Amino acid sequence: MCYNSIFKIKSSGSTPYSVMVSVEGKDVRIGCNCKAGAMNQLCKHVVSLLENNQKLLYDASQSEEFNVCHTHLIESGIVETYKSMDSRVKSIEKEAKKAKDQFTKEKAEIKSMFFNSIS
Repeated sequence: MCYNSIFKIKSSGSTPYSVMVSVEGKDVRIGCNCKAGAMNQLCKHVVSLLENNQKLLYDASQSEEFNVCHTHLIESGIVETYKSMDSRVKSIEKEAKKAKDQFTKEKAEIKSMFFNSIS
């Protein structure tokens, strides 16, 4: 089965962005015409579709189609892949913050030891 749709998603400006979706089995293509999307980055407009977040939907009349699309995305496996990736990214970010905090603490201790030994 082949599914195609285009959604208007709110932008920070007055003109909405277009998120284009094509699903054929496990083959999924999603694109957005925002700046990040034009650089093939995962943008918040595409994420809103993956997370079924209709708050960014520009045209409320597309709500039902948005749900249908999300169902196709779930069936393709892309939603689960996104959730897994998002979870790994958050875990890495948490570990990176812990490492940075530890580095900052140790740097301060070394600085303190160095300056205390000079005095």
